[in-house]
Amino acid sequence: MKDGFVNGTWSSLPGRYSVSSGYKWLMGQQQPVHWYPLIWNRTLIPRHGFIGWLVVQERLMTKDRLLAFGIITDVACALCSIQNESYHHLFSECIFSTHCWDLFNEWIGIQIPKARVVDWFLKWRCNSLMKKQIIGAAIVALWYHIWHARNIARLEARVMAPRYILSQVKHDIKGRCQERKWTMKISHLPWEPVYA
Repeated sequence: MKDGFVNGTWSSLPGRYSVSSGYKWLMGQQQPVHWYPLIWNRTLIPRHGFIGWLVVQERLMTKDRLLAFGIITDVACALCSIQNESYHHLFSECIFSTHCWDLFNEWIGIQIPKARVVDWFLKWRCNSLMKKQIIGAAIVALWYHIWHARNIARLEARVMAPRYILSQVKHDIKGRCQERKWTMKISHLPWEPVYA
């Protein structure tokens, strides 16, 4: 770009052009999302973050949504077979996910309300940013593994044990912290999720 001339046309962008300013100009005014600190945090494993992003927006293809699109007719939860599968059922009402949350809360030593996780996380006061990021990553890892367990139950007709789900969460968080070389820093926290 020279003197406001881009690809044969005049640019109406104010000031000096950059890719960032061009992107902002093209996208227009964006509304901030309240769940940003939980989902876009450097502690997250990327595949967990993607599923977490879909969870907070209630966009996962749960059976109630598949039914609405005419893709399936059976809406029974593959994890409990008691109620119909919906976003709220799968992540906060199902006896399977409730058991997972109970084990998770016991592990981290904090009572997180499974039905209002995002609101709780945003309001939770923590004396360590790293601890808060690790707790956030663990929450999103739990969502990821509940969703994975649901898919295994639906496609392979076998239900994983909630204790196995928690062991997977612990393994992922420990691995992520070691990958990021945070082990030494974490060892100084009063709460040590990677070694629990």
